[in-house]
Amino acid sequence: GFATALYLDLYPALAALVLFGLFGAGLVLRYRLEHRAYELLAFALPLSVKLPLAASLDMNLPAEGLVLLVAFLVAWHMVVRGAWRVVAAEPLPALWVVSFVLPTVMSELVAVSIKFTLLNATYVAVFFYGFFIFRPQLSIKRTVRLFAVSLALVSFWSLLQFAAYGWNPVTISGIFKPFFSSHTTVGALAAMLVAYHLPNVKNDRWAFLAVPFFAAVLFYSTSRAAIWSLALMLVVFLLYFVPRKLRLLLPLAALAVGGLIAGPQLATKLFDNTQYESHDPNANVLEESMSVTNISTDASNMERLNRWISALRMFQERPQFGFGPGTYQFTYLPYQEPSLENRLTVKNPNYPPPGSGGSAHNEWLLLLSENGWPSALLFIMLLAQWVARGMFAPRSQVWARAPFFLALFTYFVHLNFNNFLNQPAFAFLFWWMAAALSASRLRRPSGSGEVEKNETVTD
Repeated sequence: GFATALYLDLYPALAALVLFGLFGAGLVLRYRLEHRAYELLAFALPLSVKLPLAASLDMNLPAEGLVLLVAFLVAWHMVVRGAWRVVAAEPLPALWVVSFVLPTVMSELVAVSIKFTLLNATYVAVFFYGFFIFRPQLSIKRTVRLFAVSLALVSFWSLLQFAAYGWNPVTISGIFKPFFSSHTTVGALAAMLVAYHLPNVKNDRWAFLAVPFFAAVLFYSTSRAAIWSLALMLVVFLLYFVPRKLRLLLPLAALAVGGLIAGPQLATKLFDNTQYESHDPNANVLEESMSVTNISTDASNMERLNRWISALRMFQERPQFGFGPGTYQFTYLPYQEPSLENRLTVKNPNYPPPGSGGSAHNEWLLLLSENGWPSALLFIMLLAQWVARGMFAPRSQVWARAPFFLALFTYFVHLNFNNFLNQPAFAFLFWWMAAALSASRLRRPSGSGEVEKNETVTD
């Protein structure tokens, strides 16, 4: 089939990529270099560039070529060597992917939904289940470190870009190109890396250097959601120093007391009177962070509200299966709120205004509008499971799990304002941290793919 595609010139680049993946996977299996393939992938992800392979096909290379290669490795081990048992040990991510199937069948754009579903299935298989399958060979520290070094190189590149634009703050959104189309993605990744390294900052020289460096990258990216995610992560980090029984009661008590003291009037006043603008070149970090409450004149905030309302209206119309995975950006236009129209509002999908990219800007609402409530419910169950494992771990394992949970928690905050799980670099770090957190309660898989309980992750 691949040879025929090449001969007929039907997507020759894609066919060649598949052949590369198969051939590369064969070599990796022959020499048992699966851990090196993951290390190469971790390093390549931030430095990859989106390139057109065909008329309607763009891919991040070399990262997505390496993802394909590793996907063949995962499939081989699952089918031939019985490693599919890891799915039985950790079923929720697989069930979440399965929940995409019926929405895909009933999609408004079936071809788009098939592509989007396969993409998510591949990321979960490679970045989550692949971790369990190849765990005896993998080093968590090494793969994350390689990813961090690569992201640091992108950050230094962005400084060169920023200098070329005369240090004009208006250009920050584009200075990470061609590696990242948006500065917010870099901010979210930097927040995760700060959180991951924070618990080990006292006894690990690498962590001691990584925390301030990626904190600087985070603030430099000016991603408001990332800054707030870091601030709330620090609060959660402090909860690790109180008894386990109080880690849930203290936040609930603080919220209750704060609500009683402030009342709804303070929140209303805050949102009504804020005049800070997210794109004000003269705003400092605090003012830019506080601009999230400006829903009157800040175009970015108004457009987010517009997208959220559109997603809720779409969910209201099709609550069971949504409009189909990956279809939001093509189907939300008729559901927009006219009173929230601003300079970023899309009226013609073929000619969007500059800076108005993205989709629902919220993972929950994106799932509700595209897949319906079952996918969103399974995702809530996943996050609740990770909270239980990260915050309420046995005393002997709590600090071993803390780096992974704190990294995930930054996105628990950020996902309310952006959606990045369909981007390969972010999907890697997210699912990799989730796998490491989940693996902290399991023993290493045996040669048959079996998984046993009660062993911590120490590497």
